[in-house]
Amino acid sequence: MQTTRTTLHLLQESDFPEILAIFHELETFKYIGPLDNRSDEFYHDFLLTSMQWATDQQGFYWVARLHESGELVGCLNLTPFRDSGRIQVGFQIRRRFWGQGFASEIAPKAVAYGFEEWGLEAMYGYYETEHLASGRILEKLGFEALEKMELADEGVVIEVVVLGR
Repeated sequence: MQTTRTTLHLLQESDFPEILAIFHELETFKYIGPLDNRSDEFYHDFLLTSMQWATDQQGFYWVARLHESGELVGCLNLTPFRDSGRIQVGFQIRRRFWGQGFASEIAPKAVAYGFEEWGLEAMYGYYETEHLASGRILEKLGFEALEKMELADEGVVIEVVVLGR
């Protein structure tokens, strides 16, 4: 898949070192508690699971790179949310690319893929209320408020938004 500035490809093990660097950047997972401040081993297992989801057609995890240089911009995913039976849209952008519109540029590719290629009837976004940037991106994509959900194990309340066909 391609956007104006990036090429997206499914996650490969050769991407792991660069993605691990993003995962360790300050505030990458500030609003995603279960992934914040974890070990390389934890993140490596997470990425292996993400690759397996694609193999099993249970989810997809893409890597976004600049067309010109091949530099890693970030990641985009359509993956299961816990044991909810719901598929979530998510993105992690390398800190040096924050505020440049990359999340808004790549996220529509996941939405289109989910509906057109994977045949989803709906997809969801989950974000902590304080994470206004993620909320705005999902709103621009047409997601609408569904509910607030308390994640007792993390002590946070998250916004749940939905986009249907």
